[in-house]
Amino acid sequence: MTIQDNVLSTLTGILKDGIDIHRCAAATALGQLRTPDAVNALIEALRDEDEDVRTDAAAALKKLGDPRTAGPLLENLIGDPCGEVKTAALETLVALRSDEVIPWLRRMVRSRDEEIVWGDDEYYEGGWDDWIDLQVKSIEALGEFGCEEAVQDIVAAMQDEMGQDLSEVGFRNLVKLGESGVAAAVGALNAPNERLRRRVIRYLAQSPATAARDALAKALQDDSLEVRVLAAEALASREPDAPELEALFDDPADQMRALAITLRGAAQPHRLKAAFEDKAHRVRRAALAVLADQPDLLPDASVVPMIVKFLGGDAPKTAAAAAAALAVVDPEGAVDDLTVQAMDGTRFMEVRLAAVRALIGVNDPRAVDALAACIADSDRQIRLESLAGLAGKAAAGDWPNAAGGVLIAALNLEYNPVDDPEGELAEEPELPDPAVEIAAAQTQTPEDVTHGEESEPAMDDLPEKQPKPTPSSTLEAILGADSPELQVVKGGSDKVELSPKDLEFLGLAQRKLKKRKLDPIPKTAAPLDARRFAAKVLGDVPRAEVAEALIAQTQGADMELAVNALDSLSRMATSLDEFPETVEDILVGFLNGKDENRRLLALRALAGAGGKKATHALNVALDDAESFLRLEAVRALAKSGRVERERMSAMLSDPDSTVRLAAAEALASAADDAALERLADFTFAFEGYHHRETARLLSNLNPDATAERYLQVLGEDNRKREWQVAIAALGELNDAHVASV
Repeated sequence: MTIQDNVLSTLTGILKDGIDIHRCAAATALGQLRTPDAVNALIEALRDEDEDVRTDAAAALKKLGDPRTAGPLLENLIGDPCGEVKTAALETLVALRSDEVIPWLRRMVRSRDEEIVWGDDEYYEGGWDDWIDLQVKSIEALGEFGCEEAVQDIVAAMQDEMGQDLSEVGFRNLVKLGESGVAAAVGALNAPNERLRRRVIRYLAQSPATAARDALAKALQDDSLEVRVLAAEALASREPDAPELEALFDDPADQMRALAITLRGAAQPHRLKAAFEDKAHRVRRAALAVLADQPDLLPDASVVPMIVKFLGGDAPKTAAAAAAALAVVDPEGAVDDLTVQAMDGTRFMEVRLAAVRALIGVNDPRAVDALAACIADSDRQIRLESLAGLAGKAAAGDWPNAAGGVLIAALNLEYNPVDDPEGELAEEPELPDPAVEIAAAQTQTPEDVTHGEESEPAMDDLPEKQPKPTPSSTLEAILGADSPELQVVKGGSDKVELSPKDLEFLGLAQRKLKKRKLDPIPKTAAPLDARRFAAKVLGDVPRAEVAEALIAQTQGADMELAVNALDSLSRMATSLDEFPETVEDILVGFLNGKDENRRLLALRALAGAGGKKATHALNVALDDAESFLRLEAVRALAKSGRVERERMSAMLSDPDSTVRLAAAEALASAADDAALERLADFTFAFEGYHHRETARLLSNLNPDATAERYLQVLGEDNRKREWQVAIAALGELNDAHVASV
């Protein structure tokens, strides 16, 4: 008898005589065996007393795909009161393509059929009718079968005013049901409800039927602009040169004219040029977008002045579209105009950003100079966009290059823009002393705190409103300061002395707090801001010189700069053979520090580059108190193939679950008998928390030997609390092995 025969026999026995939780697990595992010999046991389980077992058995039969199971499954669909069992049976019957289920599907679409057993007790206790779910699933199933006879059943269900909204699932499946189904869906285009018309168009677009195509063309005349737009897009997607689309060029709605340019402008360049004269900016933008995508459509030189005119116009969206078009239509001549727009602080931000992005796409040294000038701009969006563009140019060109030089100069606060001859912007701003800030915060009262803008005046500063007296107690707040009852209490002979802590709380309660306003854009000096962002984007330029420039910025007081530089080093690590020794030494030094961000990024950088000292540093990190560092070290060692089996075996007992799983994956890469034995035992560790992942790892090593170890557990009564794990692991083991084969 083979191992697989033993597994089948053991699981079949558990499914028949085990406790309910083990029977459920056995039913699922038998389905994962993918063997016809499991069919009879699962069919018998469809009549199990436990509804969960019946549900799992029906789902398992779906994986086996045996037509012999159709009859028993249909019995469960009709006669089982449990909604979960019915659903699992229905899904398996559909997967089997069993025609026997079709009449019952149609009946469930129409109504809560009385010949079908429903769980009334569950309905009255839980308040949910399982038929509602099964009605939707039945419509989906009839669509899968392509049952054209069910069209009227679905239409009737959709029109039931007392029923649920079935328009989405109904239209989606009607278009699958031949000509009559498409005709029923087309009929919804006459509905007064615009939402229904929009919804049906979306599904008619997916139908190859001629009737669907004609309906989309007719919908171009719909009263609703949104419906017409959807119809035009749908018609163009299936028939780009449909003659009905021609009329859109002269549509009174500018949105339709713009759509016509987008859909058909490339095929009719004369329409494209005429669109530049359209009075609607939306249409002009559509033409510019088409031209930006295909600049050779209009070789006529007269189009360039027109684009330049739009670029300098007062419509920001049109000017932005013009910037993108000009950069590809006339890249050499565009640089000067784009530079003017990018550096003009009075222009709309949308236009300036579009000009910067257009300059990024121009392969011209003058574009690099323009972007370099923009990194000193007073607006942060312009600075960051320019720096990102320079990083792309630096990475794409031969090294060294001008773009990379500008970035490194910005990183070192050495860049001196043309409009700053005195070099004031290149001076490093004085960083605040953290100790002084903390001391100031401790002595600061709430009245002193403002963020970004000056606080609004307090209510007592306004002459038209007098401040109300603050109650001195909860009783006064309830009764009111002038209440006779309160006066009696206050006039009592017993005096209550307040402790220093009470006085402190009372003082806090009487303070008048001003509103705080947070500025979404940090107030940072332009050179320092450019420096920090240069540190972030230089990670896309994997060069040894760049690594040395970045590591020099990691040890100062500017934490954001240091973290950005380390993050860049970690990103470029995988592209470098190894870091320069000076860089590696500083990274190793960070591992002994206290800052968690620096330690993690330094370890990640070392792991990626794989230098001489990286292996030792990674092994030291395996014993670190921080789980995220241990995890990083385990993954890095596994990726580099520098795994010590004994260390990884010890890591399987780590208190952090992600570290344990990473160690199991690393150990599986060893692929020897000792690793197999250790992982097999790990399946049951921590209450079987990782049993599924571990079984899948073992399926690639020696599935038969692993299955035998799991069977041994199932043969020991004193380990019954581990049986559920062993059963599930057997299923996962076989399922993963079959999938890999």
